[in-house]
Amino acid sequence: MNLARWEELKGNILDQFKDVDQSTAPLEPGPGEVETLEFSAPTGRMKLELTTKPRMLEERGRTSRRIGSDVRIEKVYSDTEQVTIFKAYRAAPDGTWTEIAPDTIP
Repeated sequence: MNLARWEELKGNILDQFKDVDQSTAPLEPGPGEVETLEFSAPTGRMKLELTTKPRMLEERGRTSRRIGSDVRIEKVYSDTEQVTIFKAYRAAPDGTWTEIAPDTIP
């Protein structure tokens, strides 16, 4: 999903439903953020998440052959490219969130 489609979907949800909880949180671990919409639909409580983060270009392992040394993993991120991940959840009767598979969404 691209950002223009997300903004369109978010606008439709804010127009159609009254009790929309909207939040943005930093992504842990690493750079990026998660934007969340929670609302009550006719089918039950729903949650939509859009994760936006920079594309990871490579991972570098920093090691030493010395006894007792540690291993460090350095991640290199792109300055220009972004990755977006869209997920939809439905509330289960026990209060947990169940992810909706993309092929079941009409």
